[in-house]
Amino acid sequence: MTAPRVVPSRIPQLELLRVIATGGIFLYHLWMEIPLRTEGWLGGPLLARLPLLGVLGVMVFNLITGFVLSVPYLGHPVPRPLPPALVFFRQRFGRICRYYYPTLVLWTLVLLVVPAPGQPRAALLVPFATHLVFLHTLHPSTFFAIVPAFWWLGLLAQFYLVCPWLLRLYTRVGPGRACLLACLLPWGAWTGLAHLAHHHPGSPVALVYYMSYFNLLARLPEFALGMWLASAWNRALPLLHGHARAPAARSLRSAVVGPLLVGLVLVLVLQDPWLQQLGPIFGHLYLLGCCLGGVLAVFRWSWAVRLGRAPVILDLAGASYGIYLLHQPLLGYAHHGLAGLCSPASSFVVLLLGVGFLCYKAAVWFTRAVDRLFR
Repeated sequence: MTAPRVVPSRIPQLELLRVIATGGIFLYHLWMEIPLRTEGWLGGPLLARLPLLGVLGVMVFNLITGFVLSVPYLGHPVPRPLPPALVFFRQRFGRICRYYYPTLVLWTLVLLVVPAPGQPRAALLVPFATHLVFLHTLHPSTFFAIVPAFWWLGLLAQFYLVCPWLLRLYTRVGPGRACLLACLLPWGAWTGLAHLAHHHPGSPVALVYYMSYFNLLARLPEFALGMWLASAWNRALPLLHGHARAPAARSLRSAVVGPLLVGLVLVLVLQDPWLQQLGPIFGHLYLLGCCLGGVLAVFRWSWAVRLGRAPVILDLAGASYGIYLLHQPLLGYAHHGLAGLCSPASSFVVLLLGVGFLCYKAAVWFTRAVDRLFR
């Protein structure tokens, strides 16, 4: 924790965003284990919004993924050659599978030893096979199986599969037009599915509409916006290092901070009645707008740069993928072990601090072990 960890190629704002997103998802899954009562005390309305952190955390990760995969290629004065698709797939899938597969085997073995109530051991074969090939998000019987949080790995694989072709689209028609197409086309199809599902409840179309929320149809725009942000970031770097930096900072802050704060207040205070009136699709768009505003603010504010360079943030960011892979089962088993020993509020605090620290240490050890194995 005290060793220098700042790598020039690492963008400090990204490291901070990884930690924020991982913390939000951790709190959401902790809330799913222990849904505390929120009435009767001053912080109740705020605590009741904790489940929203999981939604926002996933959106931040999707934006970050699009940014990271695109920042080497988009927005540079001299464009870099785009990677061949097969080379890109081998690098990206190799990077995530080296950590994903061991944890998938680990938690599957745990379920074989201690099966979930009402789930025979033989029923794990199909979910395990679909998880191996990243197809588990395509059917409701498998996408939450084994470890529910692993559904996002299926979505991440879909991002990888379309990324080389999206990069070519962005370079040919420009980031603005490409991002607009990548948002309007899938969201238009998603809206059409919602209309059909509303008029045909219980039909296969309704099932496809439900599953689309966890797949590319609904989530591609989040990835595409991250790609647009990468292009904008590279184009803005000369301005950030120039003499006009201070006026640009004041201008961008004045444009972002006000709407961002208003949006956050609406999320926290009006989320239940207001977003439900908007409906699932427009509510999703509203939350994504707030999320994008927050990401823009983090990228531009000087305090975010300083925080992102702090050793503790760099360590947590480096362990974030391992924390994601390990945290949900650890929370579930720890909660089961604490059942009846203390009040829900005390259990919540114990899991927050104890399992949070355990997840971090386990993720660091696990990542180092895997890296040594595949060195």
